[in-house]
Order: sequence, then structure tokens, then C-alpha cells
Amino acid sequence: SESKFIEYSILSAEIDKQIEEYLREIQRTDTVIRKVDNALFRGILKAWYINRKSWKDIGKDYHYEKTQVYELRNKALSAVYPFIPEGEVNLDEY
Repeated sequence: SESKFIEYSILSAEIDKQIEEYLREIQRTDTVIRKVDNALFRGILKAWYINRKSWKDIGKDYHYEKTQVYELRNKALSAVYPFIPEGEVNLDEY
């Protein structure tokens, strides 16, 4: 029973560490998104990267078709790109 408690404590500490890292990354992402001048682009980026909404739901929120949201996404990414610290984006992933 004591060994299970130790295992649980170690696992709990690892989970807490991962949650803290995730929250720091969300904060960094939000800080970059806030630098975008266009409110629509900021909203779309926050919906996707912070609130984890689907493109379909984002389209509904903004009264756009899914294809229009993809076009706006590309424009929003172009708007945010200059604010992303150098070396943090691998464009080959896109």
C-alpha cells in the first residue's frame, strides 16, 4: 500500500509539472496573439489555439462557412507570424 502511495505521489507530481508547462505555453501563445491588431484575427486565433474550438464551431461563432474560416485562418496566421519569436515555428509542419 505504501509503494502505491509513493507511485501515486510521483505520478501526481509529473502531472502537475505537465499542467504547469501547458499553462505557461497557453500564456505565451495568448501573449503573442494579443499583439495582432485585427480583432477578428485575434478572435479566430484565440478560439483555435486557446479555447481549442473546431474550425466548424469557429465558423458558427463568426457566421462564416468553413472554407471562409480557413481563408481567415491563413490571414490570421500571416498577421501573427511576425510576433512569434524566431526559431519557434517550423513552417514545414504546415
